[in-house]
Amino acid sequence: MFWDVLIAVGIGLTQLAVTVYAVDISVREKRIKNAVVIAIVGLIGIGLIVAGTIRNAHSQEVAGKKQEELKRKIEAVQKKLDENQNANLTWTISLKHDHQELTPYLPFQVDTRFIVISSEAKNLRCHFNMVLMDGPPSSEQNKNASHRFRQEAVAEVDRRGQDSGPGVYCWTTVSLTLSEKSIPLILAGTKTIYVMGEAKWTNPSGSDGSTDVCSYIQRPTTRLLTGFTTVIHGCMLQ
Repeated sequence: MFWDVLIAVGIGLTQLAVTVYAVDISVREKRIKNAVVIAIVGLIGIGLIVAGTIRNAHSQEVAGKKQEELKRKIEAVQKKLDENQNANLTWTISLKHDHQELTPYLPFQVDTRFIVISSEAKNLRCHFNMVLMDGPPSSEQNKNASHRFRQEAVAEVDRRGQDSGPGVYCWTTVSLTLSEKSIPLILAGTKTIYVMGEAKWTNPSGSDGSTDVCSYIQRPTTRLLTGFTTVIHGCMLQ
């Protein structure tokens, strides 16, 4: 806007100079009528330049206010959309060490976490556990593992958590100590290692959110488990 005014002033001064010069010549040549006409036309031209500049400045001011108002409305809508969007979490699981051997009385360890991937999970609380269940994986086995896990998870998620945005996660290393007798049963597929997790949070809108997951480790063929050879399956919690 500053440069528009400056340019308009320059044009106005130029117009004034031309008008004064033309009037001066007309007066010297005693063409009074021409001088009056030139003066009137010059003043009208200058007046139109001033009026145009003022009108343009006003239009720019109005347009700027409308643009700011539109920006505020867009920001308000975006804020409302963010508040109404529920948090979305994903779950990951991996061996604590890339090579782990099933060894009696030494902890078998797995890292697991819930990661916030969208919106914000307020008061995020998580609980994880790993258990050894009798028998091969089945729907009934999944139900038993789920029931066992949820009984202990109730107290763990009934506490204050942290507000977590995208990329923030809660995690832990879960351990399972195996006996000498249980390891051959795991290798035979008559015992199964389950890893489970549960997360609860509050969405930006104030509604409650929760998710729970279940997985089991496919029967290993050797005592040595690696990140490359270990197969982990998901199971539905009922």
